[in-house]
Amino acid sequence: MKAVQIHSLPLDGTISTSEPIRYDISTAEAISASASLPIQDNSVDQIAAAISAHWFDIASFWLSAARVLNLGCSVIMCTSGGYRIHPSVPTHQAIQAEVDETENKYAM
Repeated sequence: MKAVQIHSLPLDGTISTSEPIRYDISTAEAISASASLPIQDNSVDQIAAAISAHWFDIASFWLSAARVLNLGCSVIMCTSGGYRIHPSVPTHQAIQAEVDETENKYAM
């Protein structure tokens, strides 16, 4: 199993076959171009990002993800919900309505 992470915290583990998980450090946008752990086209079953997608160069990320993902596989992005726009923000009620609508449509 190959895994790519964006930080240098030490992680270890194995999969059900006891094969070690091999990690590499990379930005989300460069997952397909990593020098020490190259990821081949159509070789990834899942990409998961928890509370981090706001840091990505999202257009570059999608290009890399589209190249490495197997056909029909998934990108999973999650974040905490329930964002509230502070009342001091001009037109906060209209902005909040848009945030709520988007969250209800895509995150629930």
